[in-house]
Amino acid sequence: MNARKSSGGISRQSDTFNDELVPVVARPFVKWPGGKRLLVPEILKLVPEDIKRYWEPFVGGGAVFFSIADQVEQASLGDSNKELMIAYKVVRDKVDELIEILQMHHRGHHQDSKYYYKVRQEHPSHDTKDTIVAARLIYLNKTGFNGLYRVNNSGKFNVPKGDYVNPTICDESNLRAVSRKLQTTILLSSKTPFNKVVQPSSGDLVYCDPPYHGTFTNYQAGGFGEQDQICLRDAALKWIQLEAQVIVSNNDTPFIRELYSDKDFFKIRRVHSRRPINRNGKGRGAVPEIIISSKQD
Repeated sequence: MNARKSSGGISRQSDTFNDELVPVVARPFVKWPGGKRLLVPEILKLVPEDIKRYWEPFVGGGAVFFSIADQVEQASLGDSNKELMIAYKVVRDKVDELIEILQMHHRGHHQDSKYYYKVRQEHPSHDTKDTIVAARLIYLNKTGFNGLYRVNNSGKFNVPKGDYVNPTICDESNLRAVSRKLQTTILLSSKTPFNKVVQPSSGDLVYCDPPYHGTFTNYQAGGFGEQDQICLRDAALKWIQLEAQVIVSNNDTPFIRELYSDKDFFKIRRVHSRRPINRNGKGRGAVPEIIISSKQD
């Protein structure tokens, strides 16, 4: 099997014998702040072989989910970012229409130097078609500065255009692979609080990657404060008492370490990871983070 690109950065995966699209390994279809691609190997060390059901209430780009999707029979994914959850549902249910719109964005991007800002200005309303919302989010994510996702206090996306020569706006083969992986996945409403999203039972795995304590949290209007961090810790305790395995990643700060200091329930591991889409170039080096896991007997 080999990969080839058609003109304009629209990628296809082909079989050298019959030149048809074939399954590829699904990977995140957006780059999301705090994405766990670089920490996946460390997180996988804590993932059990047998998972009854997988829960992820802060899915973001989904790097952890896609890395274990083959061993999960059913997953429930959520995120408080409304447009992101719309995008997941469109990729799952309307991938053909999504691909057509992304190809249109590709043409517009290369024909008009101001196209990016025209699309950015078109803030979706409540009656905007879901496919339009999803395609806009993916297009802006692929062409905005450094893959950054940021909104202002009004919830409007305000990232400047990135300096890309030929961005891959429509990765068709991956979108189709993601769509297949999501067919048995429950996608939850962005309006549901994270502590109401997860209702695990024995044998389930819950992975939480909340906005990190003490870092940039403008992924959505309202942010994620210390009271939210406390609420997450309390929820993790409840899930453990339901005999689910819990993994939480966060910034290595005294506040977070104190929150999860009960050694009867939690184990803390310190790791280092780069933050490749930090808006400050100096902040993209290796930084200390912690992975908290439920204590196993």
